[in-house]
Amino acid sequence: MQARSGSHTKRAREDFPDLHPQKKKDDSAPKTGDNKLNSDHLTPEQKKHFDARKDEAKKKLEAAKTDDERRQAYEELLQARYETNACSRENRGMDPEDPAAWRKQHDQVEENGERGRELENKVLDELGLENNNNKSPPKEYPTENDGEKTRPDATSDKPTAFEDGRENGAVVDVKSQSNKPTEDGKPRTQNNSAQLRGQQAGAEQDGKTPVVVMASDDPNNCRPSGPLAGESKVLHRDKDGNYREWQQDPNNPADKGQWGEPMPAKDAVPLVGGDPAKAEAHRKKQEEEKRQQQSGAA
Repeated sequence: MQARSGSHTKRAREDFPDLHPQKKKDDSAPKTGDNKLNSDHLTPEQKKHFDARKDEAKKKLEAAKTDDERRQAYEELLQARYETNACSRENRGMDPEDPAAWRKQHDQVEENGERGRELENKVLDELGLENNNNKSPPKEYPTENDGEKTRPDATSDKPTAFEDGRENGAVVDVKSQSNKPTEDGKPRTQNNSAQLRGQQAGAEQDGKTPVVVMASDDPNNCRPSGPLAGESKVLHRDKDGNYREWQQDPNNPADKGQWGEPMPAKDAVPLVGGDPAKAEAHRKKQEEEKRQQQSGAA
């Protein structure tokens, strides 16, 4: 079987679409008891238990030499993920999902995540920012949920060029948005989640500007909530690679505001404290790749 490009899990998902987990729960998982549940509806000890299972299965998948070994390792990973979900549902008084329906939903979530990560990397490259996952160690901040941390997509150290920017750089998170408005035609709202609130608190502590970049085809289909716009700087990236800054109405900060005029990526780089040379190198690389594609199609 010919390997496809991408991650080990992506290739396995594409190569083994017939695999379904068994409908069972993990009896060896820590009991819930009176312990507090995190936002994933697991206790910290349950999360630690299931994360270890999934990490072990991923290691086996990466080390697999044959298709049989890959299939077995991916089956273990699916089972660990399914039983994580089953435990979370049990903690909410819900029955385990049908394995076939769960696998279909699992694959859709995975595909959406991959598209989101591709867009995230594109935005970070355009803004001259290093992906936080590539740093050793990555920067993390605590959240209001006990034991949970949030990892921003990037941090910078150069002063940010917002009107009230900060000297120590920015804490940046990229949020992929739906390209469609709500059913009643209104813009979809990006809320100020516990994850983003943790990044805002961490940015304040480090003397950095918290920045959220919302990315979708059309800025008119999405907007930040009032609390998010009040605590973070918010940018939008459209399908053409133009950026806009959200301008909150100071007289009605709860829900009023609008996107500003479009600007090229190079003008957004100093807003987030990005590296202009890195951003320019990415721009030239993209232009060369586009030129080669056009030349090959001619």
